[in-house]
Amino acid sequence: MQPLIKDQSVAVLYFENMSNDPSQDYFSAGMTEEIIARLANIPGLRVKSRQSVMQYKGKSVPAKKIARELGVGSVLQGSVRRQDDKILITVQLVDGASEETQWSMRYDRELRDIFEMQSDIAQQVAMKFDLQVSDRTKKKLVTPPTNNFMAYDLYLKGIADSEMESGIGSALYTRKAIEKMKVAVTLDSGFSDAYARMALMYTVMAANEQMPDIWLDSARIFSEKAIALEPDREQGYIALATVLFLKGRKDGLITYGWNRTPSSMLFGKAHPL
Repeated sequence: MQPLIKDQSVAVLYFENMSNDPSQDYFSAGMTEEIIARLANIPGLRVKSRQSVMQYKGKSVPAKKIARELGVGSVLQGSVRRQDDKILITVQLVDGASEETQWSMRYDRELRDIFEMQSDIAQQVAMKFDLQVSDRTKKKLVTPPTNNFMAYDLYLKGIADSEMESGIGSALYTRKAIEKMKVAVTLDSGFSDAYARMALMYTVMAANEQMPDIWLDSARIFSEKAIALEPDREQGYIALATVLFLKGRKDGLITYGWNRTPSSMLFGKAHPL
């Protein structure tokens, strides 16, 4: 049995798509980001951001080099093979100094079990670092972003669309992404992360259109909707912070005008697109 890991920091590399189908890249990327998000909820564990690990995507770089460059003690690597309604995930936690495997697992399951697998990986990593997980944190780890796989799949495809064109999303790809998010929240009206991502996409459109108020106002509505649905998930707050920052830049102010009409009165308002 491997000893517990003392340096409680980790970089989650983008999982390799082993499906022999480049169109499935969005799914393996989404798998990676969800695991990063879940691990980031564990108090005491320092997790590198997705932006930090993006530079290693699709490259064969020794774990020791990655750990040194990112300043972490461990590296989590994995691969995803999706075929029809089946999914095969392999994952391993590698020590950044010795490059020894600290923990590994192979999941051969039904596609509908994807959220359980993501949760299990996060919990297993927490145990390996000997981190105590409170009931509240465990709830975050085991609660899926949605129970509707079709909505989740569209959500991941939308994220992939929005990150086309140098990672910021051209107007064309962002519009495609927004349409996918709209269908996702139609399939699951309680899908908080989809509302949050849609809000971020609206801020991209605001920037592309020289930040007209209608885009930013709509983005604020969606971000507040996300927060109202899931106060413990961070995506809605990230989206709202982005809206406030852009609104502040546009108006030359630091804060947004909170005395405006409450978003609860605006959910029926027509939005762009």
